[in-house]
Amino acid sequence: MRIYEDEIELILGQHLAAMNPTVRVAWPDRASDPNRPYIAFQFVPVSVEDRTLSCTLPKARGYINLTVVSLRGKFGATGGALAKRAALHFNRGRRFTAAAGRIVLPRDPQPEMSFPDGGDWRTPLRIDYETEIINGGSP
Repeated sequence: MRIYEDEIELILGQHLAAMNPTVRVAWPDRASDPNRPYIAFQFVPVSVEDRTLSCTLPKARGYINLTVVSLRGKFGATGGALAKRAALHFNRGRRFTAAAGRIVLPRDPQPEMSFPDGGDWRTPLRIDYETEIINGGSP
């Protein structure tokens, strides 16, 4: 059995939506609130491999890219604080239950270089994931 990308995206997206206090999120397939700051959510599946001869333990890997979008000219204070909150919310070692196993965050979130974009200041945060199949799964 395998954990498919749509389930991974849904579970990680629901976890972001559950941040407390809540944040505005720009989802890739929905209209969003343009008020800043907000977090743009991007799901990036990278690979699925299975190193068993029986093909019973597929492991998916990828990442979500959370980009904090704040107003430019504020020295990153607002965006940086929100990026830090998001990083703490997706801390290394966190596990999420899926139908066929678990989604694991194997590393600390990786902040990437902030950059200007028109009147916005963007602060990306990469959060890697991988899947674990429980009890050996089945093809």
